[in-house]
Amino acid sequence: MGEGWCVLKRLGCLALGLTVASACAWQASAQSSPTAKKDVCRDDIKDKDGYKFRTTRVEARYLPADLVTLPQPGTDYSPQIVWDIEGAVKEALKSQEPPTVDGAIEGFKYISSCVVVPTDCSMCVDVTIRTTALRIDLDNPWRSLLSIPRSSSSTFFDNVPKPLLALNPRFGISHDKAFGAAADFGISANLLNLKVDSKERKNRLDLIASGRKSLNNPFYESAASISFSHNLAEPLEKVSLEASFTGDHVPLGGGNYLRNAVKVGGTVELRPNTGPFGYLNLSGKYRWSSNRFDPSGGGSAERTRENAFELRALADGHLGAGVTRIGLWIDGGSPKNRTDSYRRLAGIFGYEREFLIKPNQSIGLEVLVGGGHLWGVAPQYARFYGGGSGANFLYEENNSRLIDGFPTGPILRSFGSGQDVAGAQTLALQGGTSYAHANFNVTIPIPKWSRPLLPDITIPGKVVGVDSDGEPIIEEVPLRTTVKGLGLLIKQNLRSKYEEAHMSPTEAVTKSNRDMKDIDSLLSFIAEQANIFAVKPLFMFDAARINAPNALNNRTRFAIGGGLQFTVVTAKFEAGYMHTVSPLPGESRGNFVLRLFFQNFF
Repeated sequence: MGEGWCVLKRLGCLALGLTVASACAWQASAQSSPTAKKDVCRDDIKDKDGYKFRTTRVEARYLPADLVTLPQPGTDYSPQIVWDIEGAVKEALKSQEPPTVDGAIEGFKYISSCVVVPTDCSMCVDVTIRTTALRIDLDNPWRSLLSIPRSSSSTFFDNVPKPLLALNPRFGISHDKAFGAAADFGISANLLNLKVDSKERKNRLDLIASGRKSLNNPFYESAASISFSHNLAEPLEKVSLEASFTGDHVPLGGGNYLRNAVKVGGTVELRPNTGPFGYLNLSGKYRWSSNRFDPSGGGSAERTRENAFELRALADGHLGAGVTRIGLWIDGGSPKNRTDSYRRLAGIFGYEREFLIKPNQSIGLEVLVGGGHLWGVAPQYARFYGGGSGANFLYEENNSRLIDGFPTGPILRSFGSGQDVAGAQTLALQGGTSYAHANFNVTIPIPKWSRPLLPDITIPGKVVGVDSDGEPIIEEVPLRTTVKGLGLLIKQNLRSKYEEAHMSPTEAVTKSNRDMKDIDSLLSFIAEQANIFAVKPLFMFDAARINAPNALNNRTRFAIGGGLQFTVVTAKFEAGYMHTVSPLPGESRGNFVLRLFFQNFF
């Protein structure tokens, strides 16, 4: 993103708030879509009409109990009371400087009200004060184009429990037939900023821990790392030194694999000024591990310690109207009780796009294509095994176990974790020396089962004339239109910054347009496609192949299936069944897959 991205990030993206913040100075004459009860927001009720307050509520996250005194039921209705509540909420939000957590900021805030006359009380009003805010991940804006859980309500950060802010927890539940039902947990904290304020610091000391434990089997995955990083000028944005520990007990080829590993190394993060990828993460580490592989059928167990190196490259970007992620892994190991060594290479290409068919209704497409190859003589635990991964490469954080670890093999969701092997199941189970896979998810929108992230309201715009009483006539602009237009305001601010840096007007225009390309796409996605909740039917297809030189039957396996994808505020749920097409005797005929995760708690 270059200098323009730096300006956006380090100035707190103030330009994102200017238009809407200035609009909030007007008392909102916002009109909303009908509510679930088919009631309609009213703005024509006056003091003299004799209505009474029945209920009054403020929609915001972590709302302080003593923020504002709400009118008691039976109080005479007055528009001024509603305006006073809006003003108090607005001033309270302005007084709080939201912290940046993992690069995310609240891009803008808007406050509106909805006054409804309920059908069961003709002279009562139910009043809702809405706070609208959009959180934007400046460290990785392309993630904001994914169908991830997000809230549209403002957060009172001063009222968020401090441990929640400091640790930024994530929870999840997953299932496949090999690993079983499992609970996931993760935290990430900057030990140099446990108070989580908004002050920007050059140095970070990040503690990251995660775990996954089967609830009905002995299997588990655990990881903990600590890294010291220093922020630099773009394009070389950050350098880090890291030490980590992983402890795993996982199913592999019908047997059990246990590993404890220690890694030390470094990472550099770059933001190129040109090209389709705006974020690059390059990592190199030394790995020492203790390994034990117990094959099924009572074969000889492998027990060895190993010295290894590993290199990883991860690139995130925006290709066309979709999100792209590419991962490349290289490693090599030397088991201590063997004379042979091995080297491995693996890569994954991921792409996600929402095809808009009408506002906030889109057909979702996710594609994963990957492959790997092994050279040398590797122990069975270092060979390739396919099956469900329990996660999605596109949606994982850069520091997750899935991203940090070398891929175990092809993704084939009709098999349990690590259960797809090379050759026929009737032979001794064995890992492969190469693999390839392609995976597709398609989601279909159902209008009645979704709600836009941005409320369907209008906000005051410019004065377009005066009425018969001499009062100004104010243009009402849909909120989604205002959000899409924020890019123009940001471009103007960037051009001014560049001209102050002694660029010519032409150079400043060209550079600001280039720097804003991805932000324009993000704002358009938020305005036209993002939902605060959506339930979609999910269709899945997998193709995977594992090869081994001495396997009896190297073949490509196919699986099809369907399920449901449900995204709401802070949670995403995917569940379905994958069926293996034409399985061989003894192979998995199908697998029930489930993943539920919670994030963005504040």
